Amino acid sequence: MSLNINKNVISNCHQDAYNNDPFIDKNTGAMTNQELHEQLTAQLKGFYHPAIEADEFLTLLSKRKMGKFSAIFAEDSGFKANSNRFLPYMEELVEDQQALPKTDEEGFDVAIAAFLGKLQQMHTVLSQFSEQLKEKKSTPSNIGE
Repeated sequence: MSLNINKNVISNCHQDAYNNDPFIDKNTGAMTNQELHEQLTAQLKGFYHPAIEADEFLTLLSKRKMGKFSAIFAEDSGFKANSNRFLPYMEELVEDQQALPKTDEEGFDVAIAAFLGKLQQMHTVLSQFSEQLKEKKSTPSNIGE
């Protein structure tokens, strides 16, 4: 069985997404610094409440002498924070994001790449944790087990 993909359909879908993206400058095809800042801020805000919920659950596990670990992320993750809770990592991401506009042009590519790498890791781990937390909440007798 082969998969037939119409390149025009893909191109049109990509073009529609491009045309409807409010963060893309239609003249240059690039985001402005303000738009980038707004989009990154929105991403961080989206992680805030799940991080609080995750930390509350981790505190519950800790009180029950369960879930013993020293850090959410490994030492080689790029994070400077080293904690068994999410909020210190969130604080670091906020600090990094606020420092981006102050970064000179030469260092910006390195700084944004490092920031986006940490942001992706936070998204992945927090999403996985949130899914597991939802499963635990759907069966209350399992909380803390």
